[in-house]
Amino acid sequence: MADSALGKDTSAAAAPDAGGLRRSATDYALALAVSLLGFAVRRMLDPVLTDQATYIFFTPAIIIASAVGGFGPGLLATVLGVVGGLYFSGDLPSTAAPPRRLPKRCWRAKRISNRSSKPCRTR
Repeated sequence: MADSALGKDTSAAAAPDAGGLRRSATDYALALAVSLLGFAVRRMLDPVLTDQATYIFFTPAIIIASAVGGFGPGLLATVLGVVGGLYFSGDLPSTAAPPRRLPKRCWRAKRISNRSSKPCRTR
């Protein structure tokens, strides 16, 4: 039993218990679940809302995750909300297929003149 200057036992604080880890995992799972719920509701209303109210559906997820889990789950819900909001606003970088390369004849034609007789196309 190691007493600190405040008179508290510090040996038990060093080793986390299994209940605390389970509660922490549940808090993060709740943050993920409420963020996905906000994303699903916003996705269902996307034809009606278009570019409006991109982040508002993630605000309740952040509040719930922060109130139940604290700073960590609240931060996770915030990051997921930002990514979801960027998805709906169209500002999220696309990971689609890279643009096709132009054939060499097109590069030569563009170097010589921007007004070539035949437009170069990709396959």
